[in-house]
Amino acid sequence: MSRPSDNTSERGAVLITTLLLMSVMAVITVTIMDDIRFSIKRAASTQTAEQLAWYSRGGEDYARNWLGTQIDSDQKQLRKIILLQEPAIFPIEQGELQIRARDGRNCFNLNALAHPETGDEARQKLARLLTFLELGDAEAEMIAAGVRDWVDADSVPLQGGAEDFTYSRLEPAYRAANTPLADISELREINGIDEEIYQSIRPYVCVMRDTEQNLININTATLEDAAVIGALFGNADGFAAAQEVIADRPLAGYDNIEMIEDKDVVKDLEGNGAFGNLLQLKTDRIDLQIDILLGDQVRGYIAGFEIGDTSKVKLVSRRSTY
Repeated sequence: MSRPSDNTSERGAVLITTLLLMSVMAVITVTIMDDIRFSIKRAASTQTAEQLAWYSRGGEDYARNWLGTQIDSDQKQLRKIILLQEPAIFPIEQGELQIRARDGRNCFNLNALAHPETGDEARQKLARLLTFLELGDAEAEMIAAGVRDWVDADSVPLQGGAEDFTYSRLEPAYRAANTPLADISELREINGIDEEIYQSIRPYVCVMRDTEQNLININTATLEDAAVIGALFGNADGFAAAQEVIADRPLAGYDNIEMIEDKDVVKDLEGNGAFGNLLQLKTDRIDLQIDILLGDQVRGYIAGFEIGDTSKVKLVSRRSTY
């Protein structure tokens, strides 16, 4: 009489075991499917990254050739492109290539502070630029002194500056470079420059291979460049004067430096008469911001090109932006 009950128990055990096995198999299946989906997504991302790398190589050559077609003897077409401040967009498979041109000389060359003869004058102009960017006078002087100490050859700190003694007490400790900057990001290592200050001054400064101050191309300068030009004028009123010079620029640009020196606002500046050593009407360097958009991925970098006497362009720098 007990056998039916035993059979029922056995059937129940088999059913439970079967359900458990099915549950385990379902979990395993879901896990496998997740792994497959992840592998597919990773493979697609890897393929896209490889495509981006190839497009980056080709994009630079394309940008160089494109830049060459925009340069004529008077640089009028190039000037229009720079002042437009809009990217040239070229379609590529599943994405696009964007090229934005900027005059590579319209910035304050921080390595000018390393010049053995004019470095201290450049330090004063950098401090002036920082005040135009709304830093306090004391903070501006401290940062300018810190940059000068970082790039000059000696180990003697200026007033408000910093040399090895300051940096050796940090954690981790390091030493002042005492050589010209190799990259703009080095600013973050200099005493007094935090991330907020770095981001605020980054658009106005640059690092060139030489220690001469850039000649600013007044015909491609925008109102955002007025702070740099005003600092080079070396006068507290230089910022306002630079803004007026840029705002009053003829549509075709200035034909000569005398047109600027004859302006009343410039005549009133202390030290008027040396603007030929500060400004130019053409440029010999263009920085191209090259962005490649492929699917949901983006790769960007800045390529610097020098323009020769025959309007040929030569790559002189390359820096990734993201």
